[in-house]
Amino acid sequence: MVEYSPAERVRLGGWFFILSLLVALLIFVGGVVRLSGSGLSIPEWPLIQGSLLPPLSDKGWLAVYQTYYRQIHGLEVSGPQDSAHTDLMSLRRFKQMFAIEYLHRLLAALVGIVFLVLLLQAMRSPPLRHEIGARLWGMLILLVVQAVLGGIVVKLDLRAEFVALHLGLAFAFFGLILWTSLMLFLPLQTAQARGPLWPYRLSWLALLLVYSQIISGGLVAASHAGYLYNTWPTMAGEWIPAWEQLWAENTQPIILNFFKNPLLIQFFHRWWAFVAAAAVFALLLATLRLPLSHRARFGLRALGSIVILQLVLGITTLVTRVSLSFAISHLMVGLILFALLVFLTYELKGHAAKVA
Repeated sequence: MVEYSPAERVRLGGWFFILSLLVALLIFVGGVVRLSGSGLSIPEWPLIQGSLLPPLSDKGWLAVYQTYYRQIHGLEVSGPQDSAHTDLMSLRRFKQMFAIEYLHRLLAALVGIVFLVLLLQAMRSPPLRHEIGARLWGMLILLVVQAVLGGIVVKLDLRAEFVALHLGLAFAFFGLILWTSLMLFLPLQTAQARGPLWPYRLSWLALLLVYSQIISGGLVAASHAGYLYNTWPTMAGEWIPAWEQLWAENTQPIILNFFKNPLLIQFFHRWWAFVAAAAVFALLLATLRLPLSHRARFGLRALGSIVILQLVLGITTLVTRVSLSFAISHLMVGLILFALLVFLTYELKGHAAKVA
């Protein structure tokens, strides 16, 4: 049994914060995997030719290369120079794609190991077990589901809805880890007056709207909807495409248009961004006169700039037909925006929880 002093709580909170940075790095590499087309370069999961290690010989690399073309493209090839097939990927390019995806898997394993160590550390202390135990067990379940879903994404050849769900769970896990680190770093304090509850609720609304926009972005990336209608603000000269295009009747049941119809996916992502941005700016206006901490004030000042930057990056990513640098920047600024909202929601919870 371990009793944690305030200094030890801060140290543990620091490790949870480091874990949140690892998850952020994992999301970044996952974005590179998706946008560089490396997602199926290792078509086997969890093992690679019966091993956890990458190939260590030319024969091993050739076997993985052949498996990739067999399972992903339905081609039987003898190697990169196979005269029966044209336009085969060079082995060097394949190794680059493989390395990106393998790094993604390594980071996922590292995140899992670090989390398990921190879980065991927290469970040794009865006060911490009481305070954050249920939250940590919930995160463990989420981590296991995310790992299984990663395998499903590979097995189902990157189906858009599963890729978006995979991204959404990654952001949810990141948010929970960050919130936990804040609980240990900055425990909520009581004060002489209770603040209003509605800014806290508004912050949750803004956070959920931004989160839904992030999942929508995952659908855009996975369905390749960003490569279509690369003009702004209209789509093919129309502000609102024809109803029969948005809701294609040949997609049944029709609700699957949200997951299968690139036009609707992109249209929703374009305009839902402004709904989420409006909620964020409403939060900024609502908290102008609240007596918040200096750190919360700094977060709020940064929030408005980050939202504008994210909107500009989204438009630029579209009109440049998903330039890799802009698309990755769009993903990571979205993560920063999400992290800021998690932090501000936590701060506003403390403000609303003040008691006389």
